[in-house]
Amino acid sequence: MHSPEVGYFNGTYTIQAAALYLRATTPPRDQPLHIWERQASPGYVRPSARSIAAWIRFGLDLDVLQVSRLTRAVTFQDLIRMRMVALLRTRGMSLDEILTAEAYARTVTGSHNPFVTEPLWTSGSDAFLRFRDKILSISRAGQYALDFLNEYLEPVHHGLQFGPEHSAEIWRPYQAIALDPTIAFGAPCIESTRIQTESIWSLHKAGDSPEYLSNAYGIDVSRIRAALNWEQRLANAA
Repeated sequence: MHSPEVGYFNGTYTIQAAALYLRATTPPRDQPLHIWERQASPGYVRPSARSIAAWIRFGLDLDVLQVSRLTRAVTFQDLIRMRMVALLRTRGMSLDEILTAEAYARTVTGSHNPFVTEPLWTSGSDAFLRFRDKILSISRAGQYALDFLNEYLEPVHHGLQFGPEHSAEIWRPYQAIALDPTIAFGAPCIESTRIQTESIWSLHKAGDSPEYLSNAYGIDVSRIRAALNWEQRLANAA
């Protein structure tokens, strides 16, 4: 078992698990996420449990749960929020600038968690969101983006599925893989199943081929391979 423990409660993640997921889904500085994923680049930024502790110490207000003397955990919503922080850090924004932008986005949208509920874009080291059919810079206190700049905006993809009240319910960090707080305590599973990717990884490491696992679980082999690719990504980022 190479991934740290998740699932003390539904949809909670140890700080160590959260840091691993951040490393596995965050590209190197100045490399767009969609290009990095398509090329299967080995480069990663390196958020660690210590990095997350520093973010909290310097103002990132997370709903941290003290589950034991040595173990702390965060909620699903905060896991997603930290991923957005990590992605914005790769775009050249300092933590201070990110927190200021988030505070302004809260004021504009009325959302407590705008990094989770609102589509974001970046251009250089500036962050933008849509407000009243305009693209608004949240890193420049509400300055509207000129129309000709729209083609230079890079979306900050987050792979989220929202519920009826526009709250994030599911995160798809990789093709055919989903983290749903209501399934398997929020552990990564093959999408639309309860099959944990770590189980597929363990069986494959024990000698079972993707084709055998496809037959055993009754799902397409491409989804088995997606689970293995995701787990390999976690192993590379560990």
